[in-house]
Amino acid sequence: MSGADKFAVCCLPCVVTVPLFILSAKRAFAGFGISQPSSHSGQGLAVQGFPLIVQELHLQPDQAQEAGATQQQDLQSRLNEEAQAARARAVTASIVSGEPHTERKSTFQAHVAPVTCKEDVELVMAALLSNNKIQRASHNMMAYRIWSQERQLFDQDCDDDGESAAGGRLLHLLEIMNVQDVVVVVSRWFGGVLLGPQRFTIINNTARLMLEACGYDNRHATKSGPTSKPNSGGLARQ
Repeated sequence: MSGADKFAVCCLPCVVTVPLFILSAKRAFAGFGISQPSSHSGQGLAVQGFPLIVQELHLQPDQAQEAGATQQQDLQSRLNEEAQAARARAVTASIVSGEPHTERKSTFQAHVAPVTCKEDVELVMAALLSNNKIQRASHNMMAYRIWSQERQLFDQDCDDDGESAAGGRLLHLLEIMNVQDVVVVVSRWFGGVLLGPQRFTIINNTARLMLEACGYDNRHATKSGPTSKPNSGGLARQ
């Protein structure tokens, strides 16, 4: 057999196989809904159709990873919201309100709650102001004092709520009583009679009696903590 005959015999399977491959590729891409090119069918199918499948396969892992990350973020967000809601319920349940009393037509009422951070103070104020009666008060004066074990000092602040200097006097009372980890609020409903400087005495006495009743008077204790656990026996909770 000559060299040319041997070459023809070797190439014959390739000549037969390539058209069959092209025909199979046409049918496969037609099944995927990919249009067949009008010319250069074999080359066109390889260039136009095959990369589409490769691209789709490469995108799926990225999309799955992105979807997983989104689900994780949603789950974490829901957990954070549930934790915040649980904390808000706990702080609200800890608020204790004293009995209102009237002095020359003005009514005063004290509210006390344990707090460990400024966010707790904000939750207490939000809970109190959600009460329509308290929200309609002429003034809701507030002071808080929180002991920071890490920094070995007090975080404290106050709010007059329109009754000038009343908040600062409440904070001074907390300092005198060595009160810590508590917020006190005194609501006043103005009755039309001006009380003058006497109003500050009434406001502080209202707060002091409430703090004593709840066990927050630590004038003989160290800064590390109260000598006794606060209590709310006989007092109204919000």
